Amino acid sequence: MYTLVISLPLLFVIFILDKKLLSLIMWDSLYFITNSFLKLNYVNIVFMFLLVIAFLVKLPIFLVHLWLPKAHVEAPVSGSIVLAGVLLKLGGYGLIRVYYKFTFIYIRVRFLFRRLSLLGIFYIGLVCCRLNDLKALVAYSSVAHIGLVIGGIFRGLVWGVNGGLLIMVSHGLRSSGLFCFVNMMYERVRSRSIYLNKGIICLIPLFSLILFLLCCANISAPPSINLISEIFILIRLNKLEILRVVLFFGGSFMGAVFTLYLFSLVNHGKIFNNTLHLLPPIHSELHALVVHLIPINVLVLKSEIFFRL
Repeated sequence: MYTLVISLPLLFVIFILDKKLLSLIMWDSLYFITNSFLKLNYVNIVFMFLLVIAFLVKLPIFLVHLWLPKAHVEAPVSGSIVLAGVLLKLGGYGLIRVYYKFTFIYIRVRFLFRRLSLLGIFYIGLVCCRLNDLKALVAYSSVAHIGLVIGGIFRGLVWGVNGGLLIMVSHGLRSSGLFCFVNMMYERVRSRSIYLNKGIICLIPLFSLILFLLCCANISAPPSINLISEIFILIRLNKLEILRVVLFFGGSFMGAVFTLYLFSLVNHGKIFNNTLHLLPPIHSELHALVVHLIPINVLVLKSEIFFRL
């Protein structure tokens, strides 16, 4: 339903450009839009919004994000990994392409998207602190982190876009790793409840270490590339505006709160009888988790590859 309702307006705009210009090349449409949408009125604002709404939903942005947790929770683990690692990043790619072609349009209304993304980070952080489903918690945390991508891109500067690109890469790795971990625990315990998956540090210490490294990446702790991305976006996003500073640091704090909440409850606590027979991890499971961890902590040594814009 989200795809049907949100993608049709973008297709409608593409048809309008094709009818006016007899071409779908971006540079041809750039000249047409430059001369047609110089004034800021309601029609032009709607046109601007329709150009990016399909990409904002795929990222997703706060208020149009409710499809993501539902899709993640209902999908198999392979579907969740592809969705988090690939499909969500296509929205960011499309947003970068459209924004940089029509910057003169969005520069007048971009503050709305930036503030909405920061508000969404803080609100989703509060929502995550009351969830008890491990997979839903990881899915909602994706919405909180992607808000930084939207804020960085709509800042319109190179540092913001580079920071958003770094977050998209790191999010695809750490979110996929967390989904792998949650699925492995579900196969053993037969439940995704955070209150039943306890005492992992006593039963499977290696899983506890891997979860610790993934949680460190989720809260942008060094040496993960998340730390560099948040520093870049912080520099270009705040601009000495008190509301942005409060929302940014409040959202980052709430992200650390629910991540530590996840780590502490899963590793510590009372061990239930149904978890005493947990099997140790096999080689294929360890390989799937390690290939997520290595790029997150190694790419920081070659971070200049992300700063070519």
